[in-house]
Amino acid sequence: MIPAMLPSEYLGYYARESTRMSLQNSLRRYITYVTGEECTDVDASWSNYLNERDAAAIASDLMNFYRFPGVSDLAPLTVITYLSGAEGYLRDTCEISLTPLQKRLRRKRTPERPRPLTQDAEPSREMWQAILRHCDERTSAELLIALSGGLRIGETLKLQHADVDMTKVPTEVHISAKNSKNGLARTTYISREATEALKSYYLVRDAHIALAKCKSFSSKHDYNTDLIFPFAKSGELGKLRAALMKAGYGDLDPATGRGKVHFHLARKWFLTTAKSVAHPEYVEAWAGHEGYLASAYHRPTSKQDREEYLKAEVALTINVPEDYQQIKLDQSAELDELRKNNERLTSMLQILQSQLETMQMQQKELMVAHRMGESSLPRSGACETNDDESD
Repeated sequence: MIPAMLPSEYLGYYARESTRMSLQNSLRRYITYVTGEECTDVDASWSNYLNERDAAAIASDLMNFYRFPGVSDLAPLTVITYLSGAEGYLRDTCEISLTPLQKRLRRKRTPERPRPLTQDAEPSREMWQAILRHCDERTSAELLIALSGGLRIGETLKLQHADVDMTKVPTEVHISAKNSKNGLARTTYISREATEALKSYYLVRDAHIALAKCKSFSSKHDYNTDLIFPFAKSGELGKLRAALMKAGYGDLDPATGRGKVHFHLARKWFLTTAKSVAHPEYVEAWAGHEGYLASAYHRPTSKQDREEYLKAEVALTINVPEDYQQIKLDQSAELDELRKNNERLTSMLQILQSQLETMQMQQKELMVAHRMGESSLPRSGACETNDDESD
């Protein structure tokens, strides 16, 4: 069987690099498990596979994928990912797809088992303080941006100089549609603490780039000067991992083998902490959750958006004592209550002024009516004169 296009050509039609990498990995893994041979060249492996099997045999492989050696040890979501990648390629290039009946039979044959989830550590301000003490300027800036702005690691590393406006309070961070996970542009903010960390990083940024170039074993990486953090994702996560180990937070989950503290935990902490102070709809929009960005009812002005973030900024600040934090939160609550009272008093004053104007208008109308009534009555002197003349 000859496909309409080889995997490398097929992958080229996907615009996002992350999608291409994920799909390529699915195609490679699927072939490895089905054939039992290591897939070093995706195009060659798939060509051999399609030449050796007909449509019926390929459909049988898709139905019985869970029965191949080693597949049963994979997490269910991983199996689904590998299958969906292979099914999509076979459907689009070979016009091979399972019938609805075959799909139902495969679901019945597929054993169900719980997917192990990493038990994250319970984040706290003290934990982040301890970690930041072991971070350099670069990692500190990246972590504080995530903690106060809710950015993902990929979004942080794709930030360009023009995306961050430090002339505004709070600092605005614009995430373009091509760099966001869900393909939707959004605006979020970072705290003054994160802004200062970013300024400190800018002072040594050139030195970090020069050192990374010296240590790099690959000439393919492009240290794009338009990016604030022009470094590879693996390297940045490795630096954070080193800081976690030094701070005593490098424990791994025994079920999954993954770290209990990781970069994405900073985003989770941002969502939980900000929602305790600011309105959840604003927080979800800052984090880039699609439902809130697309909501027809959440359309705040930029001024309202900034004011709502300033309510949460104190809670999102890391390097402050707990008592100071509580004092600032109490002050913020008192100021908010005073502002609401002032708005109520202003509203009452406007109502009273309106009532006073109405009463003044009514009084003028009564005076005018009284004068008109007096002028229509006959004078007493004129009546007496008429009586004398009649006599």
